[in-house]
Amino acid sequence: MSDYRFLLSGKWLLWFLMACAAAAVAVYLGGWQMDRNDHLVGENAKITQNYRADPLTGDEAVAQFTALDERLTWHPVTLTGEYLADDQVLVRNRPQDGRVGYEVLVPFRTQDGDVVVLDRGWIPTGSAANGMPDEVPGPPAGEVTVTARLQPGEPAVERGAPEGQIATIDLEELRERWALPIGTAAFAEVFAEDPAPAVAP
Repeated sequence: MSDYRFLLSGKWLLWFLMACAAAAVAVYLGGWQMDRNDHLVGENAKITQNYRADPLTGDEAVAQFTALDERLTWHPVTLTGEYLADDQVLVRNRPQDGRVGYEVLVPFRTQDGDVVVLDRGWIPTGSAANGMPDEVPGPPAGEVTVTARLQPGEPAVERGAPEGQIATIDLEELRERWALPIGTAAFAEVFAEDPAPAVAP
């Protein structure tokens, strides 16, 4: 028994406690990783399901812009109305396929008078020294039917942006900038317009 008395020494007790702590951390991180993986699997399943869903229409669609059900993120909506093209703004520093560009945001007034924010798509930075896009395709004029996917608004950031641009899709900021009663819970990314424009972002 005396041969094992060294196991009761302070040094060995310290190593034992450290090993126990490391094992506990490993078990915790393993559980966290499993939970994280389950969350990602659930999110991917939700996105896939919503992508394939039939679009929401009418009041049901418009309601999501003022009180977004997070389960409906990426869910399509179909709206009919007109773009308020004079209020178009660009969201700067948006990466896509290894390039940096802009998202094109335009307020959209539905037939019932509700106003929502639509993201018409991405355009690359231009050749000018200031990085402004070479061209920003305008939205279709007159009545148009759009189909778009719901997205939550983005948080505010401290940095500013040049005239006609914003740093993030902060819907509260857009509401103040445009002085329009837009829904501030969500915007939507357009993937179809009827009539379709000759050129689109």
